[in-house]
Amino acid sequence: MQKIKVISLNANGIRAAKKKGLIEWIVSQAPDYICIQETRAQKKDLDLSFFSIALNNSCLKGTYNFSMKPGYSGVAIFSQKQPTKIIAGINVPEFDAEGRVLRMDFDNLYDSSPSFSLVSIYFPSGSASEKRQESKFRFLAEIKKKLWEWDKEQNLTGRQFLICGDWNIAHEEIDLKNWKQNKKNSGFLPEEREWLTDVFDKGWRDIFDTSAQMMLLIPGGVRGAGLVKTMLDGELITRLLQQTLPIDVGKFGLKKNQSFQTMLHLLLSMTYSFFIQWSHLR
Repeated sequence: MQKIKVISLNANGIRAAKKKGLIEWIVSQAPDYICIQETRAQKKDLDLSFFSIALNNSCLKGTYNFSMKPGYSGVAIFSQKQPTKIIAGINVPEFDAEGRVLRMDFDNLYDSSPSFSLVSIYFPSGSASEKRQESKFRFLAEIKKKLWEWDKEQNLTGRQFLICGDWNIAHEEIDLKNWKQNKKNSGFLPEEREWLTDVFDKGWRDIFDTSAQMMLLIPGGVRGAGLVKTMLDGELITRLLQQTLPIDVGKFGLKKNQSFQTMLHLLLSMTYSFFIQWSHLR
């Protein structure tokens, strides 16, 4: 049975992360794919080492969607496999200029998922100002259209989606450690929580791995009871339907002044395995 390993990481600046051991850590993990959010760089800032990472028996090639604003936002996907198609952005100039969405299709690679798409998304934060919150609401409206579009594509063609992202939203009180203090703050506003409810009502559900503090969203069923403390960042959404595709997934975020060597010791496990029988979810 085929099995893939995917890592999703908020790098908090890919150049700074490299200085803290990012490349060595990726090599130690040897993923098939890695989705990165908040790269905070432009192409001119990066040398070849940011585009090609040599593994023991293969190589990870990096594809970026850069923000036009220096040192801001940006996403990337590294893959061992050659993509059949790359789609940067969602055809909305306001957000495409910020490099927030990158989709890569990998077709005819997996028997159980012949049409497979991997997406890396970095949602805006609205905490800086009312203006930024208004921009976040606009992004939520536009990305919901794209989620519905992908859902329709899956229904029509059988394409399966694995969407990794930093969502900057907590859904329920149990998802946020200090939910009472944050009821009027960006990331836990009623409108944002309702947005996630609409996503769930569309047929997606979340599965929590409490040790990883991450969220998996998969179609069908009802919302799982999570025990995680903070769900504002680092959620993983998967849209793999009707077939069985074992995936190892891990979601990590790097804090300021924290090295990857330190993180390696802080986290009990750097890889989380999910052997989910997708065909049993509906």
